Amino acid sequence: MKKLFSILIGTALVAAVIIACKDNFNESDFLKLQSQLKTQQDSAKLNQQLKQLNDAGELLSFTVQVVEDRTPLADVDVQISNDVTSGTAKVTTDANGNAIFTKVRVGSNTVILSKSGYITTTAVVDFGSLTNFYTTVTGANGSINVVALKQSRSCILPLFSIGGTGSTATITGKVTIENDLTNTTPEIPQNITLKANYASGLTTAVPGTGVTINSYSFNNGGIGTATVDNTTGNYTMIVPALAAGLSMSLIVPEIEGNLKLAANTVDGQPANGQPAPQIFPAAMLSMPTQWGNLVAGYDVTIPTVVGAKAVFPAPPPAGAGLSFTMSALARPLGVAADGVTPSTWDTYNFGIDPGDPTQFDVAQTAYQLTTRGSGYTASPTVTVTGGGGSNAVMKASLRGYLTGLTINAGGTGYDGSNITVTFSYVDNNSVTYDMIFPSCAVTVSAGALATITLPTFSSPWQTVVANSVAGYNVASFKATISGGAGTGATVTPVFSAEVDHIKLEKAGTGFNAAPTITFTGGGGTTQATMAVKEFRTQWSVAPNNTTNTTPYSILPDNITWQYNQLNGGIFTENRVYDKENNISFYNDDIQASDGQVIHLDPTKTFRTFSFNQVQPVPIITSSPSTQAQANLNINSNGQIPSIFSTNNGRGYSTPPTVTIQPMVTGAPGSGAVIDLSGSIGYNSKTGEYSWGGGSTVLTTGTGYAQFVNKQPYVPYAGPASTFTVKTGETTVQNIVYGTGKRKQQVN
Repeated sequence: MKKLFSILIGTALVAAVIIACKDNFNESDFLKLQSQLKTQQDSAKLNQQLKQLNDAGELLSFTVQVVEDRTPLADVDVQISNDVTSGTAKVTTDANGNAIFTKVRVGSNTVILSKSGYITTTAVVDFGSLTNFYTTVTGANGSINVVALKQSRSCILPLFSIGGTGSTATITGKVTIENDLTNTTPEIPQNITLKANYASGLTTAVPGTGVTINSYSFNNGGIGTATVDNTTGNYTMIVPALAAGLSMSLIVPEIEGNLKLAANTVDGQPANGQPAPQIFPAAMLSMPTQWGNLVAGYDVTIPTVVGAKAVFPAPPPAGAGLSFTMSALARPLGVAADGVTPSTWDTYNFGIDPGDPTQFDVAQTAYQLTTRGSGYTASPTVTVTGGGGSNAVMKASLRGYLTGLTINAGGTGYDGSNITVTFSYVDNNSVTYDMIFPSCAVTVSAGALATITLPTFSSPWQTVVANSVAGYNVASFKATISGGAGTGATVTPVFSAEVDHIKLEKAGTGFNAAPTITFTGGGGTTQATMAVKEFRTQWSVAPNNTTNTTPYSILPDNITWQYNQLNGGIFTENRVYDKENNISFYNDDIQASDGQVIHLDPTKTFRTFSFNQVQPVPIITSSPSTQAQANLNINSNGQIPSIFSTNNGRGYSTPPTVTIQPMVTGAPGSGAVIDLSGSIGYNSKTGEYSWGGGSTVLTTGTGYAQFVNKQPYVPYAGPASTFTVKTGETTVQNIVYGTGKRKQQVN
């Protein structure tokens, strides 16, 4: 008998749960009870009192009447379990066939009927739910007490004599199970015992009051029980019967065991236990399975697994670990667009004009004239050092503005008319180059120049001519006076100059890093400064196979270089130059040989197509080697007349072959031979053999199964929920356990 109470303790509630057979004490009943209680302490006390009453059997009494063919039967020993006194109580029926138990516990009870000459019988009865079986009384001290309102239950149970004339019937049949799906012959379950159950008919044929009879079976050997033959599956059962017919059913046990079947996956993973993905994941399994009438959800789908497979060798891994030996290639400071021909340059042609930013990018180098200097009276000397190179020559031109003219000698004979002032520079070859002819206001006193006033300009800058050879070789500045009919006047210009343009006069050689550029001389009060912000060069490219972790059976799909520029720009490029200055895609110039990636022409050297200050990062993209795959045709004669490719595979270092094998261990078939030699190709550049998909069947073989699992889904099929037995008759009740419910999902 189930316990009446199970106390569930929570932080805010202590609840009493009354269990009677299958039905728990109704929650609404509990809530009604709780509404009568003032405190949690009252609730706990009530729970305790109800349990004590139940343990004492004060809540329920039970009467059973035993009959033989509807006639009351005296002197029957009736035992009921879970009586309060000793756990089991026995009462003998009186002349009316009644056995009365005054105190029983609420719950499921086992009742055993026995009498000499009769079949000992066991019934399991359910007393149902109790309602209005107590009341509460408030004590003098305010405590809540429970007063039982006892209820009663009763039922009628039959008893059958042993060997009485015409008192039995025979049930016979065969029991089978499908626990091997690889054949079509049903198997026999082992060590199965069947029992007769009359409970299904008793609730209507011999009704009780408030009682459900869950089972009614026989304890005597050979009566109402049968052992299934482990070899044939046959059984014979002798059962009590009535001439008018008696309703009954069979208790068929559930079975837990293993189902033999072939499957591709188990719970979504390859059935062969290997990591996914698998070309042939199928395996023969012994799958834990349940069978029986009460097992819900029989598995309808049987995995489709063909009986044989085409097995190709696995190619070696595609290769990994290749790196590159790279070094910055020396170059001149001037580089033409094709990256080959040295050149000189003049920043005038690159947009560095007065008022423009002082940073400029030319010939794969970013320069910044950080300061222009000041006070120059001649072109400064520009020196290029470091960076690994030599012989580069740079020059600077100047710019400034004329702020005044100082008269050194007034001269004589000037009449003040048509006097011209000319501002000029003199180059290193003493050649004078006139620059400005300002319309100056000149005054004369006594035939001599007295004052010279410069005109007012909207902008005071007077730029030195920079796009000529002489403009980068200024030795001095001067101003001259002409006209006015006089002679001998001399003036000194007031002119403050700074660096204007930069010119690369000789590109030099051997630069593989940023050089240092300095300015000296020229009379400057402060010297100009220029920084090389980014010096970009090409990089040599050579495979380095010493880092290979896996030999290269095939070439990488693509090799590119990622350029990370100092300004944050990123781009990729897969073109290269060779030593003849030909441009190509690098993958076109390499091959796989003996597990290494080498140049097709070992005499060739390569360099990156693009320029970068930092070493470009090689990006190697490789596809994995893939095992060839093929499906095959298996005809009804168990032969294999053809196979067809589903994947030609790649990465084979030797010509691939194929063998035909049973799909799973234990599957039948042998002897098929397939030749692939007529469809094998070789790529000397990538170093790989490949299957073209063609094949020749040399021998078809014999005995292959089209499908490993031959048995389709079979549902459970057993006796009807109730059937009638009549004295002297034989009833056939076959039991088919079917294919069962697997405990894991297979496909």
